[in-house]
Amino acid sequence: MPEISVLIPAYNAEKTIVSAVWSALNQSFKDIEVLVYVDGSTDKTSENVQGINDARVQLFQGKEHCGISYSRNFLLKNTSAPYIAWLDADDIMLPGRLSAQHGFLENHHDVDFLGCRALLRNSNLTAVSMGTDRSFLEAFLLFRNPFIQSSIMAKNFFSKENLFFDSAFDYTEDYDLYLRCLEKGKRFAMLPFYGVSYNMPGETVWKEKSNVHGLDEKLERLMLRVHKETEGVDVRPVLAFIRENNRIDKPGYDVIKRFLASARQQMCRKDGKISRGEKAVLLLYRFRLERNHRGIVPAFLWLLLQNPFTVRAMFVNRLRVR
Repeated sequence: MPEISVLIPAYNAEKTIVSAVWSALNQSFKDIEVLVYVDGSTDKTSENVQGINDARVQLFQGKEHCGISYSRNFLLKNTSAPYIAWLDADDIMLPGRLSAQHGFLENHHDVDFLGCRALLRNSNLTAVSMGTDRSFLEAFLLFRNPFIQSSIMAKNFFSKENLFFDSAFDYTEDYDLYLRCLEKGKRFAMLPFYGVSYNMPGETVWKEKSNVHGLDEKLERLMLRVHKETEGVDVRPVLAFIRENNRIDKPGYDVIKRFLASARQQMCRKDGKISRGEKAVLLLYRFRLERNHRGIVPAFLWLLLQNPFTVRAMFVNRLRVR
């Protein structure tokens, strides 16, 4: 049995699949298998994989296009390796990723999911990174997905615990699964290492995908599921605030402020206290709210009144896209 199974779902990826597979095969960590599921493609994706001469590659072909969640679940159900590493068919593993992530998980038995930083391709942006404070990371996950799926290595508990991707959340399926795993007590961490080159979809492509797959509606459902105290509240202004950096009017300010207060109450009810990471995440969003409503100078004056240790944790660990 290989130590790591690299799982690659693919659909009409003839131009990129070979580079993706070879980026896994060329890793310094060699005790791997590479499973590729071709989800009813109409191009030469399967033929291109068949042309790769390496016994570690296994190709599975679906007759019909069933969607990304089906593809990911098929791959999970066909491996029994102790660790799985995700890689989408248009992304590339950077050198040393598997070795670095495997070494971390072997030495941190309390971690179930491990992400890493990413370089970006086909974009004016160059990289995505985040701090390594686990309590901050897990609190941040309650508002926004900080992980690029192609950066994830995880312990392979999925089949044993019947934790799989939900096709009702296709194209937000990773975020949905992370949230359900978080509820089950799974632990998350971030490696400060650039381990993947991510093919950034253009703004037009992203908007088309968002409209076709109803991504906004799915994110609203996830937000209401996580923050149960907001049931009956219109979370659309909250989602717009979390994802965008726009000016906020008074009605929007009031809605978002109440939402953050409810989120804080919910965090406190878990065990009667709130961690520094949770405080830092809430402070991050409250600072953004004040900045986008009142302006940068009043927001920084407000920030000076907050706990300096929490402020430092906020700046050190926040998600950075540059």
